[in-house]
Amino acid sequence: MASEKHAAQIKHMKEHYQRIPINVRPEEYAALKEACAKNGTKPATVIRAFIKQYIEENS
Repeated sequence: MASEKHAAQIKHMKEHYQRIPINVRPEEYAALKEACAKNGTKPATVIRAFIKQYIEENS
């Protein structure tokens, strides 16, 4: 059953989300992770918020 749930999650992600691979310098990523930890958030959340804000301001 767990593998069925996992397969359903993967299918949902493939149908509803797009991955964006990016390269960042290790020190920048470490600084982002540290800043996020201080603010109680995660890098992915901050990046998604930036994308949403950028679209709203530039569309």
